[in-house]
Amino acid sequence: MKQNKEITVSVIGGINIDIIGKSIGPILMDNSNPGITEINIGGVACNIARTLSLLGKNSSACTIKVKMYSAAGGDAFSKMVLTGIKKYGIDTSGILNLKSYKTGTYLSILNTDSEMVTAISDMRIMEAINAKVIEKWEPEIAESDFLAADTNLTAESLDGICRIADKNKIPVLVDPVSVQKAIKILEVKHSITYCTPNEAEYLALSDEKQKDLEKGIIRGFPGVKNIIITRGKRDVVFFDSISGESRSFPVKPVNVENPNGAGDAFAAGLIYALITGTSVWKAVEAGIASAKEALKTMQSIP
Repeated sequence: MKQNKEITVSVIGGINIDIIGKSIGPILMDNSNPGITEINIGGVACNIARTLSLLGKNSSACTIKVKMYSAAGGDAFSKMVLTGIKKYGIDTSGILNLKSYKTGTYLSILNTDSEMVTAISDMRIMEAINAKVIEKWEPEIAESDFLAADTNLTAESLDGICRIADKNKIPVLVDPVSVQKAIKILEVKHSITYCTPNEAEYLALSDEKQKDLEKGIIRGFPGVKNIIITRGKRDVVFFDSISGESRSFPVKPVNVENPNGAGDAFAAGLIYALITGTSVWKAVEAGIASAKEALKTMQSIP
């Protein structure tokens, strides 16, 4: 990567409104539970972009420019999202304003221990980002030094991003988002430099067994060069699918306020370290440090 120069990171994927409800007592199903609610700007790609922008403001190695490519709807949440993102100094000119859609929404319920009970993600607006839109964005995206994308994109659009990365020799990180959306990665025909699944997402992608992972048996999946598996309170496992090398990074305990966004913060910390010239091992540690800060707050980014 370039040193002491401007580095452009393009982040492509979901932006939404996060509505988080945390119960103040044991959750009773089929019942209204007293609790605390928070409404924040979120979305995996959006969280990565904002965290990366914050980290970039403290960089002495280079100037980091973050550009976001996504879509917002024609509702009241749209202005809230766009205004909030711009506050971080992110270039929002790549965000489509689609009047006929609703801005993406993520609703999650946490128990008293800040563990997720369940969540609903309404990201139908992302279906509007099709292959033609990716082609329109391509000349700008191709000038980036690093790409990050999430699986809120359609499989076709995600493959388009990876095609651009392949063609222009740009490193690309893909965040799987969820078990259901992660399998889109298996439809990507072009290579992915980094993929950051949590344990459940990895098991879904690799068709691996839990007992094998516990024994340190890791198998990659087609086209993905480096797999970084985040395993909550246990560890982070890095696997180089080309060399077959793997390494485990321990995670120290932290008081968790909200688990939402920790994986996004991890990806942002990892990217920041990589683009500023850090070794991949140190980059994983930077990702862990960033995730720990995210866990400490009810906000969607640290």
